[in-house]
Amino acid sequence: MLVCAGCSAPATTFEIVNYREPGRVERLHEVFDEAFYDVDEGGNVDIILRRETADRNDPSAKIVQIVHLKTFWRSIAGRTVAHRTQLNGTVHYCIWSGELVATFEGVGSLFCDIDKRSNDLSGALELARLKPARQDTQGEPLFERAELSGTFSAKRDSRRVVGAINEIARAFPPVAAARDAPK
Repeated sequence: MLVCAGCSAPATTFEIVNYREPGRVERLHEVFDEAFYDVDEGGNVDIILRRETADRNDPSAKIVQIVHLKTFWRSIAGRTVAHRTQLNGTVHYCIWSGELVATFEGVGSLFCDIDKRSNDLSGALELARLKPARQDTQGEPLFERAELSGTFSAKRDSRRVVGAINEIARAFPPVAAARDAPK
């Protein structure tokens, strides 16, 4: 039993700290069961974390969450300073279910390493500050000012990275296109 526990991949877990108003802080924890990545020609990494669950209020509906992390520069061990306050990655957190359509965007401190033998990527989003980017439903945004942090383990799969980015584009078309679409 101990041998099997040591062989499993570490869970991809994230904490969302929502600062809704002064003195009122919400802490949420999410576990993403899908995680994949790809590396572009410049060495920057696209990481997709995805979770799909049944809606508690409507079991026939699904809630989809996708976190898209992308580095825009990477620290080099022994040559550049790496600290959780550095900004080296963009974050897009997308949630949709039925009428709920919301995205949050920000930047943060993203660290990751690729295992040379397995080609698996592991890392952490040390700290990212997110703001609402778009919400297509009435009412308060899900998160007013939020911080996102967590750890991940991902498999290399360029096809699934592109597929998830396209899935986000379909769920969140540009505002002008969504407004002008036939009803």
